[in-house]
Amino acid sequence: MDENMNTSPPDVSNMKEPDDVPRDSDVNRQVPENDPQRMQVGGVDMNAAPRDDAGVNRMSMDDAGKIRAGGGGAGTAALASGTRTFIVLGWISAVLTAFISPFFAIAGIVFGVLANRQARSSGNAVIATNIVLAAINVIFGLFFITTVRRMIFGF
Repeated sequence: MDENMNTSPPDVSNMKEPDDVPRDSDVNRQVPENDPQRMQVGGVDMNAAPRDDAGVNRMSMDDAGKIRAGGGGAGTAALASGTRTFIVLGWISAVLTAFISPFFAIAGIVFGVLANRQARSSGNAVIATNIVLAAINVIFGLFFITTVRRMIFGF
């Protein structure tokens, strides 16, 4: 083996850190307004304290452009009480359409359209449900009338 080759690690106890390396205290300090080190990009002060935009996500806007605060958390839209009323009346009409008469579907479709006018896409399920249940009620009604007629008159 070569005698000049040193296999032990170098002694780093007396080494100094370079002056251009940022330290933790340098990174977290606020730069004064008149300091030439203050960084600006496109007129935006990059050293300014961050803004608090936490409340922005709790807002929603309806079709009329009115901004409302949502109470259910991030990402939830607040429905107006009138919209909820139209949706509930639409579902009640759907139940009446399924068990009583397909003519209740007309009211359910109207309630769904009124809900859609107040909040986009809120009444689509009510409209579709009323149409499907009305069609099923008509088909079962025709089947029932045909079956009863055969039982009574024999043809």
